[in-house]
Amino acid sequence: MPKSKPSFSRRRKRSSKFKIIRNLCNKSYPKNELPELEMEVDENPPLTMFDVIKGRRIIDVSYVLTQYEHIANHKYICTMGKTNIQKETNQGLLHSLHFKCDEWENRLAEEMKLAGDAEKRLAIETNHWIDINHDRFPYITVIVDGGIQRLVKGVRTTIKNGKNNNEEAFQLRQKLLNAPFHVFGNHDNCCKHDRNETNILELAISTGVFSEVQKYMETIIQKADGLMFNEKPIKQKGE
Repeated sequence: MPKSKPSFSRRRKRSSKFKIIRNLCNKSYPKNELPELEMEVDENPPLTMFDVIKGRRIIDVSYVLTQYEHIANHKYICTMGKTNIQKETNQGLLHSLHFKCDEWENRLAEEMKLAGDAEKRLAIETNHWIDINHDRFPYITVIVDGGIQRLVKGVRTTIKNGKNNNEEAFQLRQKLLNAPFHVFGNHDNCCKHDRNETNILELAISTGVFSEVQKYMETIIQKADGLMFNEKPIKQKGE
C-alpha cells in the first residue's frame, strides 16, 4: 500500500521549525555577551561504598540482607533525608559499617532550638527571669541528678556506718548547709577557693534562684538532722 504524503500544512510547519533551528545555530553572539558557565561542585561529596569498603570479607548473607532492609526502609521514616555511608570499623574479624542520615543532625538542632524557645517563653510568662543591665535573661530550675545523687549517697552512707557518730553527722550537716553558698561563689565558710572567682550569691538571692536551690536541699539536710538526734530518716515519695 503506497504511503500517503503529508499535508501541505504539516510540511510548512516542519519547514518553519527547521528554519528556526538553523537561524539559532547560525546566529553569532559577541563573546562579552555570552553567560559564564557555572558548575556546582560539592566540597565534601558523600562517600560511596567503593570509597569505604575495599578488599574481601567473609559475611553472613542473611544478616547483611536483613540490615540492608533496615537501611532501605529509612526512606519511609525520613522522607527528606538520605542515608550515606560514613566509615567502617574493624575489630578482629568483626567489621561494622556506619551510616548517617544527612537530615537527622539538622532536625535535632531544630528541635532543640524550638524547645529552648518554648522554655524561654514559659520562663518569662512565670516571671522567672533576671534583670541585668535592663535586659531580661530567663532561667529555669535544673537539678543536676549526679550532684544530688552523690549528696544523698553521702547521707545514706553516714546513716549506715556512723549512726552513733554525732560529730560526723554534724560535719555533714554543716557541709550541706554551706553547699549552695559554695556553688554560687561564696567560700567564706568552706575551701580556700580562687578569690578571683565571681561571687554571684547576691544576684542569686535577689532573683530567687538561691531560695529554689535551698528548697531542694531541705530533704537532704533533714536526713542529717535525723542523725544528730538519733531519729529515723524520713522517707520521701519516690526514694
